[in-house]
Amino acid sequence: MPINNLNTDKVCSVWWRLKPPKCLRSIMSVNPRTCLVLVIGVVLGSVDAAQAQMAPLLSVRYGLTSYSKDLKGLYFAMKDPEEQEITIGGVVVRAGLGIKETYSNNITLAEREEKKDFITDVAPALMFEVPYRRHTFSIEYLGVLTYYRDNNSFDTNNHFVHARAQLLGLRDTVQINVKHIFGLFSTPTEDIPNATDEEGEVLNRRRKLNFYQSGLNVLYKKNLFSLHLDYSNEINSFHRDIDKRDDLDNHRTFAVFGYNVRPKTRLLIGHTFEYGNGPHKGSLPSIDHTEQGVIYGIELLAMRKIEAEVRGSYNWINYTDLGIKLSYPGAWANVTYRPFERCALYLSFQRMTKPSFFYTGERERGGFFYIETRGTASVEYKVRRNVLVWSSLLYRNFRYPKQFRRLDDQYGGIVQVIYSMRPWLRLSAIQGYTINHSTLDDQDFEEMRTQFHVQCAF
Repeated sequence: MPINNLNTDKVCSVWWRLKPPKCLRSIMSVNPRTCLVLVIGVVLGSVDAAQAQMAPLLSVRYGLTSYSKDLKGLYFAMKDPEEQEITIGGVVVRAGLGIKETYSNNITLAEREEKKDFITDVAPALMFEVPYRRHTFSIEYLGVLTYYRDNNSFDTNNHFVHARAQLLGLRDTVQINVKHIFGLFSTPTEDIPNATDEEGEVLNRRRKLNFYQSGLNVLYKKNLFSLHLDYSNEINSFHRDIDKRDDLDNHRTFAVFGYNVRPKTRLLIGHTFEYGNGPHKGSLPSIDHTEQGVIYGIELLAMRKIEAEVRGSYNWINYTDLGIKLSYPGAWANVTYRPFERCALYLSFQRMTKPSFFYTGERERGGFFYIETRGTASVEYKVRRNVLVWSSLLYRNFRYPKQFRRLDDQYGGIVQVIYSMRPWLRLSAIQGYTINHSTLDDQDFEEMRTQFHVQCAF
């Protein structure tokens, strides 16, 4: 499923349901890297599902990538060296509060009859951290409460609890990370572009679900060799019987072996496997599927200013009940260039499949995946020690199965200014714009988004 990265953690998934000529898109969870996506409390107010963000259920169609390079856990920024810790009996206690005010000129991402609104996000957080020798244990709570000034039916009320442990052994050659995330969501079916008010009242019902994610991550490094093993399980469990057809149980394994051919050059080879299990949707086929792939790549550090990691893959996906099989080449690349101390340039590229849970309205036909090709170019510049400017451009291409004759091109841009007034107090201002062109009727849209964000983390 479309899973966005949250500090390299899968957190949730996004799905759309289409009923021509009007679109009902349901967003019930928030995918690995590309990250959210996301997804939850951002240091300074994220607005892209591909990044960790305060609002975990934003549409995957937002083309904005905000700054989120110093996150810790679901919410907290990395501790400033000057920041004082609050400790109670050896337990480190961190409390946080984020408030974000947003103006959007098209909250439903509609092609016509756009709805404008002001949106307020309130995100309280509390974390307890217990260091034990070289190990760390922590538990964190995050609330994400979203209020629309004029469109109250879109208000959301979401809560997360994140427990994790980091264990170091064998003289730090082995690192083991264990985590479990529990989320309780109460959210509408996001939006219905181009629908009438009467249709919106019927379709835009509130849906509640429990979200669970468990993961085990093992890293081993010694001499020239490294091994990365990862397992994760994600479960969506809806409360109402009418919504149970969107329940999901997803398993994923990942194994990558690395070999240093030079001190700063590492070759990678690995394998990934994913199994998704969903209920049968009445007369519709189930979305049960398996996907596996071979991974190969290289990591290198050049001239002390350039870091690069490039991975390729070849993937096979099989929807067992639909009889759909697909094989495709995937790619993932990150390049960082630091021309001087205050400035960094970031380039990234990805190509992957993402199940869309996309229906055409004809009950015997359904397309459950699309291929996304994504590229970003970003600049980070520190004007002063406590002032940072972030700018990013994004291009995405969504290619659906041939029978749907749908191809989307999306462009997005963002400028963000971050001011750390105190080690515990950060302010942020964001201006972003997204435009989407689609071969499908009613899926073109433009959206301008302005945000102001205040975050306190003690």
